[in-house]
Amino acid sequence: MDGQTLRPERTAVIPAYGERSGERARWDLFYLIVLTVYTVSLLLPTTVLEDEPGFLTLIRMARYGCYLAALVRIVHERYTSGELTALVLLFVAAGMNMARSDSNIAFVNFLMMAAAWHMDSRRILKVSVWIRAVILTAVFFLSQAGVLEDFLFDISTRARHFLGFTWTMYAPTTYLFILLCFLNIRRENMTIAEILLAELINYRLYVLTDTRSVFLVVTILLILAYLMGLRIRHQKKKDAEGMRRIVRRRVNIHWKWIAAAIPPVCCTFAVLIHVLYSRYNPFLSRLNGKMSNRLQLGHAALEKYGVSLFGQPVKWVGWTRHTVVSQYNYVDCSYMQLLIQSGMVMLFVVVMLYSYLMYRAAVQSDRYMQLTVLMICVFCISEPRLFEPAFNPFLLMLLSDLPGEPSRKLRGTAKRGTGESG
Repeated sequence: MDGQTLRPERTAVIPAYGERSGERARWDLFYLIVLTVYTVSLLLPTTVLEDEPGFLTLIRMARYGCYLAALVRIVHERYTSGELTALVLLFVAAGMNMARSDSNIAFVNFLMMAAAWHMDSRRILKVSVWIRAVILTAVFFLSQAGVLEDFLFDISTRARHFLGFTWTMYAPTTYLFILLCFLNIRRENMTIAEILLAELINYRLYVLTDTRSVFLVVTILLILAYLMGLRIRHQKKKDAEGMRRIVRRRVNIHWKWIAAAIPPVCCTFAVLIHVLYSRYNPFLSRLNGKMSNRLQLGHAALEKYGVSLFGQPVKWVGWTRHTVVSQYNYVDCSYMQLLIQSGMVMLFVVVMLYSYLMYRAAVQSDRYMQLTVLMICVFCISEPRLFEPAFNPFLLMLLSDLPGEPSRKLRGTAKRGTGESG
């Protein structure tokens, strides 16, 4: 036609994702069911139900079933060469750690993380909230009704209630991570009534358990969440009125690297105060007293066991409902516990994973996820929850799609399926 060659038009078709949308929905539901069973199998053993005959065997079988199901979903997924290399390196490090430390926690954590590939993080958060909230509420009320044992610890001085759990910290810590998940779901829509109710529950748990660190962290979290919500709602109102932020992108370019440095800074600080601890140092000695001798115990464990690349077998002896028959040696600091038991490589990997999560949140301007990672990293200077999935579900979100972030699979498929005409 007039000497011109007619070229067929290439349409912007996205066949892969469109054809597999129903299939992906089924696989996502499959993972959420697995996650539900997995969370229950991790949290219930922290309650007094662990003493029931055959209970731990049943829980162990359920957990192994979850690992097998997670492996099935991992095999079903498709990966780029770079993604596959990263996963292989994670599992190699976890395998070497498992061989040296006799602990499979890193390997199974990475297994459940990899199974969450391309999942919607909001759905992970909702499942995490509901399961933990139902278990915490049920165990609390059953313990107060006398159905489950509410053990009293240190009656003569602090009278700390266990509230149906096997340690007085477990109920408040579960509540803290429920709030962190809830905050990332509700975001700026969280009302003042919800915040006041959350603080009221926090105070009640504090009165019963005398867990000062959790009470303080939750209170600070709620205050910051309220102020952040005010600012975001105000900014949205300004944006709606046409008052655009001109410097936001420039600020984010610098902030994302600062944000990514927060987990390593927390780790370095935590390790240093334990390594440098001396009873002759006035500042560290007073800090050790405020932290219930945590610095002294961490320093003693470091001198006894030393540090290795991939970890070593360590038997931690801490307080429980039962009589402690060995010398108490439990190290509460997550960073020190990982360093001593799991080794330098695994500590580095875990901290870098949190840095990556913080970096992604900063790139997406997700202030609530940034606040969450910050609170976890600070909280774990004195508590062992950095890499403990029974309480902390946020590492599962490393390979999922964060709130407000377009699906990576959808982005990648659209890029492959869309062509330019002409």
